[in-house]
Amino acid sequence: MKISNRHIVIIASFLNHPGGYERIVPSIANLFTEKNNKVTLLIIGNTAETFYPIHKNVNIILKPYHFGIADTGNMISRKIKMLSDIRGLKKILFQLSPDIVIGTEYHISICAQLTGIQKFSKLIAWEHTPIAQSKKNRFWNLLFKKYYPRFNAIVCLNKTEKHFFSQLAPTYIIHNFTDNHSGSFTTLQSKSILSIARLSPEKGIDLLLQTAKKVLPLHPTWKWKLIGTGPLKKMVTDFIDQENLNNHFILQKPNGSRLDDEYLNASLFVLSSRYESMSMVLLEAQSYGLPLISFNCPDGPAEIISHDENGLLVPAENSDALAQAVLSLIENPSKAKKISHQAIVNAAQFNSETVYAQWSSFFDKLLH
Repeated sequence: MKISNRHIVIIASFLNHPGGYERIVPSIANLFTEKNNKVTLLIIGNTAETFYPIHKNVNIILKPYHFGIADTGNMISRKIKMLSDIRGLKKILFQLSPDIVIGTEYHISICAQLTGIQKFSKLIAWEHTPIAQSKKNRFWNLLFKKYYPRFNAIVCLNKTEKHFFSQLAPTYIIHNFTDNHSGSFTTLQSKSILSIARLSPEKGIDLLLQTAKKVLPLHPTWKWKLIGTGPLKKMVTDFIDQENLNNHFILQKPNGSRLDDEYLNASLFVLSSRYESMSMVLLEAQSYGLPLISFNCPDGPAEIISHDENGLLVPAENSDALAQAVLSLIENPSKAKKISHQAIVNAAQFNSETVYAQWSSFFDKLLH
């Protein structure tokens, strides 16, 4: 029984902002659709807008559910709302009667299970949040422990997560994917460093700024561009002013869903996250041949970067080591070129055809 011609329902929350989760969910819906599957994207929120494009044949359903996870109300009203939302979700899923249901966040996956849909469909928890970042209150922890062992399968993004989840249910690693649609690669000719991240604490923006402060004064002809938005915007703008780096460290708001030119016009890509499951921007940068430099944080970068081959990994949250890694490639262009070539080679294992084959094999096992 092949994955094609199957009805797959993907349940997700807000997708109207730039980000890794917001990119991969529409991307996987598009990929499944392009491979002749019927795909329904059930968005749990108050807008059906997506920051990244959706295939015209993906059926989108919008429902304002939050399953009791809200800042308003009290404990009783939130539990009543949770039960009401589960009843609504049950009605939708039973009407759709899909072959496969994929939940993309723990509370969505658990509530999908509570609808009883496993009487008719295979139910998968598709994990995106790093374990270190996945905070649950006592109530949701109890539900997690009780219901996660009952999923037909769990799909995660790296070996650490597989070790954790495989103690609960059958667990598979299927990586995120990206394709270089331009067909072009960086020439490494520009003196430009690129970082793309949400301006928030978990992305290590403070560590990125510390690193830039150590690098740019030593190479004043180089520029560092940070593309992102978020709560730490003022920290970044204050840093630029205080360090007199107005023409050297550039903060730019994301402009559309395609960043081809940004990758092609850079010579290095730097990630400063404190934790990642499977960084989409690392995958994208690699597909354009950019040498990757990242903290070896829990747990995703090491799934993408082989140290001294397609990039450099340095100890987590060590801005001195990150700065030295950046300087080592600025000052050794031949090494940067060698790493760039290997990045292009390595990108093949993270393209859509490779990853779809993994999903296809996984579904074949699940449906037999």
